[in-house]
Amino acid sequence: MTTTATRPRSRSAPASAGAAPTGALTARAARPRRSADSDVPMAELRHYSIQETADLLGVSKRWLAGKVAAREVACTFIAGQAKFTAVHIRLLSAAGEINPDAIGRKRTA
Repeated sequence: MTTTATRPRSRSAPASAGAAPTGALTARAARPRRSADSDVPMAELRHYSIQETADLLGVSKRWLAGKVAAREVACTFIAGQAKFTAVHIRLLSAAGEINPDAIGRKRTA
């Protein structure tokens, strides 16, 4: 049986001071991305699921999912799933608002 000697792996020469090492992130890529509106609170960036939105509005998940499927309510699709922002939820809530002075019978004195 013949055995072969193994050589220790040699380390590559250190990169020059001006060049980034191969496979390393550059300073630009390593920085976290910032949105154009960095003053936007995180609460406004949060997206709620159909279940969470239904719970907030006091409606059934099935009712809300039906409205989404019929494209009757505003929502955002992320990765194929309907998501709602705080603005969408406010719009849904306001859509059911009734002003009794504008509709119904008028009272006479």
